[in-house]
Amino acid sequence: GAITSGAGVWVAGNNHRVLNNIIRNNHGGRGAGLSGNFTPSDSLLVEGNLIENNIGYDDHGAGVYLGGYVTIRNNIISGNYLQNSYGWGGGVLILGIAHMSFNVIKNNFCPTYGGAVFVDDGGIAYMDHELIYNNRTSLYGAGIAVDNTATDSSHVYLTNCTIVNNYSPDTLGGNAIYLDNSSFGTLRNCVLAGNGDDFYINTSSALTVTYTLSQEGFTGQGNFTADPLFADTLNEDFHFKSKGGRYAPK
Repeated sequence: GAITSGAGVWVAGNNHRVLNNIIRNNHGGRGAGLSGNFTPSDSLLVEGNLIENNIGYDDHGAGVYLGGYVTIRNNIISGNYLQNSYGWGGGVLILGIAHMSFNVIKNNFCPTYGGAVFVDDGGIAYMDHELIYNNRTSLYGAGIAVDNTATDSSHVYLTNCTIVNNYSPDTLGGNAIYLDNSSFGTLRNCVLAGNGDDFYINTSSALTVTYTLSQEGFTGQGNFTADPLFADTLNEDFHFKSKGGRYAPK
């Protein structure tokens, strides 16, 4: 029969490591690239992998779909596609507690919201030094999206993250961060640019933003709106340059 989850890699149990793999071109249900780890106490390290061009036919998580206690760092998660008529989490879907750092999450797609990352069902994602760009949806919330269950709120904490050029066609926007029902987010020292509309916050949710550059202004200490002066967006170089240009040693 059809593989419903983890067509590339399925993980179950405690203290596993998925290191330095290419997980590519798999076609399955939830987490077509990498899935599993749904016992809350189970830990998993996902590091140094290329997770790309996996196609999900279910409603959640085309690239990565993980519960439990996970560390996800130094991966490239790219080009994963959720082909269902509706669905959430193109690149990564988090259900448990995730520590994510130094990942590049780009060019992923889902139909509804959470083109790059979706934190769901009481999940908590701590994200630092993440580069998230060129993700898409058919509706809104092309970057990071967060939603709850009936009883548990979901949370995302972003520090030193760059969220750029994520696109959705709907005017509701929220293409950097989209907080649906009873969800909470914190951004600090982040850069948000080229998303059209950066923020969507449901009336039952709350977002705190400090020391962050965003194109859609947001009230908070140290926040501002400006050109971030990326070095070369055409060649996907999102390092900063000064107003005088970029230093090029001879």
